[in-house]
Amino acid sequence: MAEHTPTPWRVERGTDLIWGACNPDDMTTYGMGYAIVCGTTSSYTGGKPSIDEREANADFIIKACNSHDALVKALEGMVLVCGRTGDSFTDFEEQAEAFYQEIGCMRPGKSVPMEMDRDDHEERRIKYNAWVQIKIEAGRDALKAVEQSSHDSNRGDAQS
Repeated sequence: MAEHTPTPWRVERGTDLIWGACNPDDMTTYGMGYAIVCGTTSSYTGGKPSIDEREANADFIIKACNSHDALVKALEGMVLVCGRTGDSFTDFEEQAEAFYQEIGCMRPGKSVPMEMDRDDHEERRIKYNAWVQIKIEAGRDALKAVEQSSHDSNRGDAQS
């Protein structure tokens, strides 16, 4: 399967055209981005959405596409700290491994060799709680970005 056009995408003002990301390193006409989706529709019944509705549809598509990667990453983090598989041992081990990979110390509740236990249990608990909060805040931040993205950063002329 082919890769999609890189984000961020944007809507050309006053149209229903969705444009790909600009590439300042590309000096060809494609460097300014190019139309990748047109919201024009046809209908055998003679009706079709107004230009306002097509532009709103384009905005919605952009909002979803431009937010996709951040939302997936945030959800993965939240599932890691909040999700339950029904197997508490597996959940605990997955969290402990991710915590160790990201923070560099063992999760509270894990036995550690004495030579590895430079941090006492209370310090590890504090680090773990902060790590969980970071995952939760990343999810909140991703949701806020989705709410703001539709008209703030994705609108503009295709040439901008």
